[in-house]
Amino acid sequence: MKKQKYKTPIIKAVNVVKMGGVIAYPTEGVFGLGCDPFNEIAVNKILHLKHRSATKGLILIASKTEQIANLIAPTNLELLTNLLKEQTSPTSWVLPATSAVPRWITGNHNSVVIRITNHPVAYDLCDVYGGPLVSTSANIEGMIPAHNALEVKNYFPSGIDFIIDSDIGNLNRPTIIKDALTGKILRS
Repeated sequence: MKKQKYKTPIIKAVNVVKMGGVIAYPTEGVFGLGCDPFNEIAVNKILHLKHRSATKGLILIASKTEQIANLIAPTNLELLTNLLKEQTSPTSWVLPATSAVPRWITGNHNSVVIRITNHPVAYDLCDVYGGPLVSTSANIEGMIPAHNALEVKNYFPSGIDFIIDSDIGNLNRPTIIKDALTGKILRS
């Protein structure tokens, strides 16, 4: 098997995440803030930067379903796999969470929101990291999400440990959030 060569910004960003830092990176529709979802201090830093309530919960992205397999029940993993085959645009899916998902990710919910990303930068980040990352829009709560690195810097003049300056995908808005069990759209 040929070893994938990753660009320096991806390697640097992953190292920052491994050290408990917060990164900003392009996603399918907006810039996202990310960190290790199992590092409560890093997650709280993101919540503080965004002025976001911890009760809301956060989205996790992954490059493949194997990275989130322990976070949802096996029957729901099968459901997610089937939904991914049918999906026509990037979608974040709400699924019942296992006890492996920290409360600082689920918020006041018994579910976890997961997106298998197809954005090349976000995909490579998860692939090199070897697991899921927090993915929440890069903005102050209630404001328009950042669409480029400069907007991220304007929102957060300090507090972001590394920014990957690259292009977002073609959505130009955050992804749709759907309940995987009911099909109900929770954010359009």
